[in-house]
Amino acid sequence: MLKVGVVGLGTVSVVHLRAIENAQAAELTAVCDLDESLKTQAEGARFYTDLDKMLDQEDLDVVHICLPHYLHDEAALKCLKAGVHVFLEKPVTIDAERTRELLAAQESLDNNAKLAICFQNRLNATVQELKRILTEEDTSPVIAVKGIVAWYRPEDYYTMKPWRGREAEAGAGTIINQSIHTLDLMHYVTDTDWLACRGMLGNLMEYDIEVEDSAMANYKLSDGSHGFFAATNAYYGNDSIELQVVTQKTRYTIKDDKLFDDQMNCLAENESLPGTKIYYGPSHQRCIENFYQAIIDGTDNYCQLSDALTTMEMIDAMKASSKTKQTIYKGDI
Repeated sequence: MLKVGVVGLGTVSVVHLRAIENAQAAELTAVCDLDESLKTQAEGARFYTDLDKMLDQEDLDVVHICLPHYLHDEAALKCLKAGVHVFLEKPVTIDAERTRELLAAQESLDNNAKLAICFQNRLNATVQELKRILTEEDTSPVIAVKGIVAWYRPEDYYTMKPWRGREAEAGAGTIINQSIHTLDLMHYVTDTDWLACRGMLGNLMEYDIEVEDSAMANYKLSDGSHGFFAATNAYYGNDSIELQVVTQKTRYTIKDDKLFDDQMNCLAENESLPGTKIYYGPSHQRCIENFYQAIIDGTDNYCQLSDALTTMEMIDAMKASSKTKQTIYKGDI
């Protein structure tokens, strides 16, 4: 039985705590947060306000990190150095440079501590079926990939947790907080890398924040295909995400939690989880338990830091292109 800890008891930690409770291979041992009023969220687990103390006093196998973005890499490295495996909420950290630094630090250790990134939507039934089709059935060249996210966040989303609106602490706005999963899937389903990016970031809402609430970008991908991405937090609510892949043979679209071909035949459908925030996706439990099993079996069957680096680079390229009004190439960031 894996002994599990959680650091950060904010909004997303509820999903992690539920998954740990439902996992047969793990038990929640300890939690950590500066806010002592949150200790009731994990009854039965020992509560700490200091991560170093928790790591020193507990014999943990895994720590889930659910902290604000700018604290991710420091906390992850502390755990790795202590020989504790890490399940890290997205994003890795605030930018690609710090992602590379964390990757280099992990590779320098000799304790084989694993680190998984929580890109749970990779494990959605629709995404897995689309990736299978592109790998096994429709192997014709990919022409284009499209990702669209039209969501909404009220101003109090930022005022309640001000770090979300500050670039130095969040890294960015919608592209790193809400639509990062869609960016990740754009390259994941086609197994490509990005080569060039032209992007525009801006704000459609009159909020007092530093980060963008809307973004648009074109990507040149390593297989020669064209990637188009658009995201906003200025819509009426959280509309269905759209992910589309066009091949020389046909077109595949994920929308409304279903995968369709160009004849609108439904090829797969995501699991529905009543009582949860549907925009999280249905696969947190699967993602977390897969990581636990990888620890037990000694495998690498999870999203590693090196896998997530591409997504962090795509975000940085979009930011840099918007600031310079120039195309940003792979070697520029």
